[in-house]
Amino acid sequence: MPSRRYQRAARVGSNLAGQNVINYACSAASASGNSHRLDLYEQVDHAIAGGAVGTETKNVLIQIGANDTTQTAFLVDPTRRQYKDALRSDINKIRAAAPNAKITLVTYPAISAANGALCPIRVEGSSNQGFNLDALALMRGLENTLSFTMFETAQENHVSYYDLRSASLAHNMCSPDSMRWVAGGVESTQPYNIGAHLTHAGNVGVAQLLNDNVIVR
Repeated sequence: MPSRRYQRAARVGSNLAGQNVINYACSAASASGNSHRLDLYEQVDHAIAGGAVGTETKNVLIQIGANDTTQTAFLVDPTRRQYKDALRSDINKIRAAAPNAKITLVTYPAISAANGALCPIRVEGSSNQGFNLDALALMRGLENTLSFTMFETAQENHVSYYDLRSASLAHNMCSPDSMRWVAGGVESTQPYNIGAHLTHAGNVGVAQLLNDNVIVR
């Protein structure tokens, strides 16, 4: 149940894993249920009611929170309790409906570089490092906060956690084109669907990481 940017990764993962992958991605969704889209609890309810999550389910991967970070409750509360409580409720629903499933909270892949740089302009003629437009490393701080919050949530609810951000750090938005998995906001050197989201190579790379490190068969 990731955000929309990883719908293609889910489809690629289906081919890699040799399993039936049902994707409930929803752009702009949040965990705490304050968005204008189908939020996580609605997606979970729909998946359970439709039989997509049940006793035969082996894996449930949850990737949520990017849109929660724009909400005041997430920003001002250092415990991120609203986000955690919402996920706890959804995890309990999934656990009750799919007692045999491995539930994994998966962080987002790395967008900023290890030094916090963002390179949203990736066009022909630019350097391999693009143009750093985040000198204060604000994005890296936000990525770290969300990843740690997901880690704490996984621990509190006794589910698995996969740090996709760390695993994909070498493929961030500022990486050379031969390694990069994230499209620039302005992009002309890599095939992609949506700017500032995964490139086609990123979809394959993320799917492979999940297939190798998360999925049980």
